[in-house]
Amino acid sequence: MKKYFYYFSVFLISLNSCKNNDLQIKENYFQDNYKTKYDNLNIRIDTIVLDKVESSYLGDIAYWDNRVYFIDFRFGWVFGFDLEGNYLETKLGQGRGPNEIDIAGIDGFYFSENGNKYFFGSTNDIHIYDKNWEKIQKTSMNWGGSVQIGKGYTVKEVNPKDPSLYSLDYEHLKIKGDEGNLYLPIYSEHPEFNGLVSKNYYKEGRILAQLNLEDYSIERIFGRRTDLLMDYKYLMHHSAFSFDLNEHGKLIVANEIDPTIYIYDKDFNLLESFGVSGKEMDVNYQELKGLDIKRFQYLYFEDRPKRGFYTGVKSDITKNIIFRTYNKNNGSYDGLQIYENGQLLDDIQVPKGLKIEYTSFPYYYSGPIIDELNETITIYKLTFK
Repeated sequence: MKKYFYYFSVFLISLNSCKNNDLQIKENYFQDNYKTKYDNLNIRIDTIVLDKVESSYLGDIAYWDNRVYFIDFRFGWVFGFDLEGNYLETKLGQGRGPNEIDIAGIDGFYFSENGNKYFFGSTNDIHIYDKNWEKIQKTSMNWGGSVQIGKGYTVKEVNPKDPSLYSLDYEHLKIKGDEGNLYLPIYSEHPEFNGLVSKNYYKEGRILAQLNLEDYSIERIFGRRTDLLMDYKYLMHHSAFSFDLNEHGKLIVANEIDPTIYIYDKDFNLLESFGVSGKEMDVNYQELKGLDIKRFQYLYFEDRPKRGFYTGVKSDITKNIIFRTYNKNNGSYDGLQIYENGQLLDDIQVPKGLKIEYTSFPYYYSGPIIDELNETITIYKLTFK
């Protein structure tokens, strides 16, 4: 959990928050209830509950080398499982030893194809390990610019191109990377340039930072939010986006309130766009008129879950497939759209919170559904013909 906004430090944004012998029941249930008018993909969804571990159950998962890792944000442990949910190993843990991680808390992470693993703390600190979990180094991000995050704001005129006006969007910190860079979602906390007081923020605010892995400096900030946000006064509670970076260096972007999926090159030049609205989405978004803490709290915690909005996007270039998930109001299901070459193949109901995050054809795996109370971590495996 993380402070969502500088003047909202009094409250925290809450994150969304069987076993194999129940698998067949779950499969049948989903298959019986997720048929659509398309019904041409023969979609199957398997439920996998990871073996129970001693954890805070505050964290997220990463897929790497055909394994799934649960990263405990509170205690710094990394638990490894096979893709059937069987426990394999525990790595790291808070501490200053050679096989530990000296971090107050993990806020984000990235596992690269070559095996290097990057863990991000809340003070611009980065902790890097190799494929054998040996520590490479601890370093810090260099934002540059005229305003140093955490040291006050000194500029008189806001320049949306200044990297140091921004900080990592910790609530949506899904990091992507290529051979020499990481791409991280950002937002601005400047008192005169943020989503609650500035219309220009929605037009000119950048959304991604490119981190150079040679010197760990922010090489550039780039990208924009959907123009649809300009139709509202302030819609900070629906201004998030999700993105993927495929093996061809293309960025796939899905904004919360926009039915269009956008494909960009890494200079954010638009290459193509497509998409149709999801089913049963209440898009009667309630806007803010200005800085109103109580109304923002109400809209984020109570109203937002009732609305329809897009929550995740993932591509599989081997099949020219793109998955996009969306919140289906405040019910028991969410929606999943499957596109091939820009054409909608199917739009189905899926378990609440399901987002496709890993592809290992013919299987596609979701992010975690974490139940802190019952101490369970569930993932879903999807396949279709």
